[in-house]
Amino acid sequence: MRMFVLLLFTVVSFFSYSANENNCTKQSNITANNSFQDELFVTINGIEQWIAIRAKNCKNPILLIVHGGPGSTSSYYTNEHFEELEKSFIVVHWDQRGSGKTFARDISTTPFDDYLMQTPLTIAQLIDDGIAVSKYLLQRFDKRKLILRGGSWGAYLSMNMIHTSPELFYAYVGHSQLVDANEKLTFGYEKSIELAEKFEDEEVLKLLKDLSPPPYDHPRKYGQLFRIIKGFEKGSQSTKKSRVLEGYNSEEERKFRFLGDDYSWMHFVGFKRLGIKGMQRSVNLDKLGFKFRVPIFIFQGEKDLTTPQHLTANYLEQVEAPIKEYFLIPDAGHEPSDKMLDAELALFIDRVKHLAKPDN
Repeated sequence: MRMFVLLLFTVVSFFSYSANENNCTKQSNITANNSFQDELFVTINGIEQWIAIRAKNCKNPILLIVHGGPGSTSSYYTNEHFEELEKSFIVVHWDQRGSGKTFARDISTTPFDDYLMQTPLTIAQLIDDGIAVSKYLLQRFDKRKLILRGGSWGAYLSMNMIHTSPELFYAYVGHSQLVDANEKLTFGYEKSIELAEKFEDEEVLKLLKDLSPPPYDHPRKYGQLFRIIKGFEKGSQSTKKSRVLEGYNSEEERKFRFLGDDYSWMHFVGFKRLGIKGMQRSVNLDKLGFKFRVPIFIFQGEKDLTTPQHLTANYLEQVEAPIKEYFLIPDAGHEPSDKMLDAELALFIDRVKHLAKPDN
């Protein structure tokens, strides 16, 4: 009860926005195909963060997309999957602290090396940001709760968000669930050794033995290991074509997107020489415990070597939640396949949307 009272009194301090933003149907935000769209910076926990809102009907439930990476934003592109979701949900893409347009606005003209050293990135801050973004959206659209969708790193943040503030969420849908960053690295290294020996790939085998098992003290070594793991991951990829949206494809936009990716990556894996410890060593969902008050649905690629199925299945088996379901998708890897996206869309339309009790 004490936490709930505190939240009521502190919600206004987390974000700020103009009162006229609440007009969901103002003519300036209606696109050619009669969809609603709004893209804006919102002050979240002290910095301006980018939010892109796309919908057909603002009476629909809110679906907040928590992107992976960290640093791999989803606001800059669209595809058939997102466009289908927009027919039934208010789909919101949020560029996390250190990513995309949020990174570009915050770094401004600061030299990258200075910003890297002077601006820490922490799991706790990102979770707080995600909760504050959720509260902003609920207040803006006059809703009681929303739905979360997270992938990989975004799935890890999402599980933390629903555990910390379950009163804000109707349900969580995840794919490629990150459970334990240290265990997945050990598995990825050992599995790559096994596969390199199986396929008699002497070049990769030598590189792996030169790297030695993780953890590492330099981000470049993690990059080398991940490229090897992805090379062995043979799951099918989605054929749903993505296109970069207008306003996101300039040379400057691409530059800051890539720089934000580098900044987030270094703060995730760590860089000993620069004194950056890295967030990944603390990534372990077991620390949250296993009791949740929000329905949980997880999609997992059978051939995913980046967030392997045994870690996800073992964790979810221990979870207690009002609803929990695990979908193992054959022939899918870490990135969603067509089969995974189609199954996810059906789940959203047929079941998850109905968990969102009418707000209006």
